[in-house]
Amino acid sequence: MYLDDLSRLESSVNGCHIILYADDILLLSPSVTRLQHLLHKCEVELAWLDMSINFSKSSCLRIGPRNEVVCATIASTSGHSIPWTSEIRYLGVYLVKFRTVKFSLNAAKRGVYRAFNSIFGKIGHIASEEVILQLVSTKCIPILLYGLEVLPIRQSQLRSLDFMINRLFMKFFKTNDIRLVHLYQDLIRFHLPSELLEERSKKKVMDKLK
Repeated sequence: MYLDDLSRLESSVNGCHIILYADDILLLSPSVTRLQHLLHKCEVELAWLDMSINFSKSSCLRIGPRNEVVCATIASTSGHSIPWTSEIRYLGVYLVKFRTVKFSLNAAKRGVYRAFNSIFGKIGHIASEEVILQLVSTKCIPILLYGLEVLPIRQSQLRSLDFMINRLFMKFFKTNDIRLVHLYQDLIRFHLPSELLEERSKKKVMDKLK
């Protein structure tokens, strides 16, 4: 309710957009100058609401054909500089500097490895295979798939997700034979990330048609 007025500011700066989710604010602009102008307008509106921007958690990212060009510094009205970075985190998704919209899966992969090692380290020698694999499905896979159905994922990224899960299976069953891994996955009806995402995409299309 407090931030509703903030979303209307985008109409005052041509070509700019403001995306709001709770207290997270994303400013989109076709130029550095307009971004600077939009930031100042947001600061004024927030000050009127007795709120302020946390500049220690703020950063800028450039996407487009000239993404490697050094940009002028973006500064607040109070003199805080916002750094240009190669990666930003918004709502749990990591966007990266590139010529088109692109995101990174590295953080999600690290989260899956941590979850898997925690499960395997604590109960790997006492729990049954079925229990461990059920925990992997319910605790690890969701970390990996978070938000992917609405992102422009590439085939190479899908292959890397499947490869990572297959490697975890190899570690779990102590084998380097991928054929055995695939055989066991078929037996327990375990779906790889690429298959799960395909199912989600189909469901999304069917929901729209209803």
